[in-house]
Amino acid sequence: MTRSLCVILTVATLLVFGLADRGEAIPAFSRKYQTSCSTCHYAFPKLNKFGKTFQNNGYRYPKGEDASYIKEEPVKLGSESYKEVFPDAIWPSDIPGTGPVSLRLINRTNFASTEPRSSFEFPHKLEILFGGTLGEKFSFFGEVEYEHAAEFAYGFNLQYNAAPGFNVKVGTVDPVPLADHFRLTAAHLGYLETRVSDSQWRLRDMQSGLELWGAVDGPKGRGGFKYQVGIVNGQNDDENDDVNSDKDFYSILSYKFGGMGIAGGAEAASATSAFWRDNSFTIGLNTYNGNSTYGDGFENSFSVFGVFADLWLGRLNLWHATQFHTDDNPKANSMIERKGLGSSTEADLVLYPWLIGFTRYDYIDSYRGDGIEATKLLIPGLSAMVRANIKLTFEMQLRLDEAGEKKDRYVVGVDFAM
Repeated sequence: MTRSLCVILTVATLLVFGLADRGEAIPAFSRKYQTSCSTCHYAFPKLNKFGKTFQNNGYRYPKGEDASYIKEEPVKLGSESYKEVFPDAIWPSDIPGTGPVSLRLINRTNFASTEPRSSFEFPHKLEILFGGTLGEKFSFFGEVEYEHAAEFAYGFNLQYNAAPGFNVKVGTVDPVPLADHFRLTAAHLGYLETRVSDSQWRLRDMQSGLELWGAVDGPKGRGGFKYQVGIVNGQNDDENDDVNSDKDFYSILSYKFGGMGIAGGAEAASATSAFWRDNSFTIGLNTYNGNSTYGDGFENSFSVFGVFADLWLGRLNLWHATQFHTDDNPKANSMIERKGLGSSTEADLVLYPWLIGFTRYDYIDSYRGDGIEATKLLIPGLSAMVRANIKLTFEMQLRLDEAGEKKDRYVVGVDFAM
C-alpha cells in the first residue's frame, strides 16, 4: 500500500467521521450484575460515562444502589450482628460468590513495508483479570499479563472506599491522567512515550505505590471534581524493586463540566441505551517529580507537567493530552538540562453503536533541542464490536516524520474477553 493511497484513505475516513451521525469493568462484573459489557464500556477497554462512575464508586453502582443490582449473591464472612459487638468481634465482610476472574485474549496480524511484510501474533497478549468488592468498604483489581515470548507483567491493588470523595489505594497505580491500557488502538498512547534521560525509562506502565483519591459530583449532580495524589517507586529493576532510595510523587486534578456526575450524580444508576453519549467537557492537569538512575550510578532528577482535555458531544469524543518533562542530568553527569514533550490528540466517532471510527495524532519529542527529529504518527482506523465481548479492529500506523519513512504498519486485531 503506497503512502499516497494511505493519505487518501485517511482523508476519506476523516470525511466520513465528519458526516456521520475509552475502569476497569471486566466480564466478572457482567456475571455479577448480569449486564452487557456496554453498560460500562464505550468499546472495551475504553470506559463510557457509567464505567467511570462505577470505577469511582469502588466498582459498585452509585448512590448506594449496588445491592439492588447484584444478581450473584456474595458469600458472607461473618454475621451482621458482629458489627454490634465490635471491637470484640471481627467486622463482617463478604467475597464474590463465584471466582471473580476474567480472561482477555488479543490476536493481531501485522503488515509492514519492510521485511517481514506480514506476521501473525496469535496471541499478542493474554490477560487474566480479576476484580470485585470485599464487603461495603473494600475493593480490589488485578491483572496477570503474558505478552510475546518473554514479557510477563502483573499488577494488583486493594482499595479502602470510605466514600466517593475519599479512597486509599495500595498496590499498583496509574500515575497518569489517561492510562495506556484504556486505549482503543493497538498503538500505545504517544503522549506517554517520552523517555526519561538516557535510562530510557517512561511513565507508561503502572507502578507500585500508594494513592489517595476521590471524586465529588458538581452542582445539580452533573460533572464534578476528581483528585489523585500518590507516592511510588518510580523506576524499578527486574525484581520490581526501586532502583534507588528516593520515591517519586505525582498528582492529577480534573474537573468535568456537564454530563453524568462522576460519583453518580442525578442520573439513574443504570446506563441508558445510548451508552456512548455524555455531553460534557473535562479539563485537568497532572504533575510528576522523581529520580532515575542509569549507567554507572549516575542520577537524574526530572519533573513532568501535563495538561489534558476530554470532550463528549453527541456521537463524538475528542480528547487531548500533552506532557512536558525536564531532566536535570540526562547525559551521565554532564549536568546539561534536557526538555522533552509528548502529545496525543484523538477523535472517536460512533457510526453505529457497534462501529466506531477513530483517528489519533501523536507527537513525541523526547530530546528537544538535541537536533533529533520528533516522531509524528497518524493512526486512523475502525473498531467493530462483533459481539459485546468480541472486537475486530483495523488501524493504519502512518509515520509522518522523515526517520519513519517506509516504517508504516497496518494492524488487524481480534480481541475477546470472557
